[in-house]
Amino acid sequence: MKININLISIFVFTLVCQYSYSQIAINTDLRNLAQNTEFVLNKPFTIPANSKSVLLDEGTGKICSCQFFTTKSDKERIYKKNKLLYLNNITIKGLFDGSQMHIARIYFIGTDDYFKFKCYTRDILVNHLSEFFSIGNINVASED
Repeated sequence: MKININLISIFVFTLVCQYSYSQIAINTDLRNLAQNTEFVLNKPFTIPANSKSVLLDEGTGKICSCQFFTTKSDKERIYKKNKLLYLNNITIKGLFDGSQMHIARIYFIGTDDYFKFKCYTRDILVNHLSEFFSIGNINVASED
């Protein structure tokens, strides 16, 4: 049986690319995260009754500020710490108002809820979201 060296090379290359793509570091750009990447909430938060969004921080002195959007409900809802979410997609758009601000919206599988990050950087990194999430195979959040 003759072994095709080109076929083996392609197979090995594919495995190496898949392995390297699945590794997430604190300096990974959000644009490079794969669908189904795991996000775990680092802090709990509450959505008040009759509200469809909640400001999770004011971004004072930070590169990014965060706001959570959901459907309006007449009941208070709690998102618990360590809630596991799977990435559906991320959209990033720049504002052309001279502020150098970029807006990232992070959507998760199985829900219409999303997190909106207003960031004063073009390249939004995993580290910039570390206050809110542990992402993939790393946990870069500070201890409480």
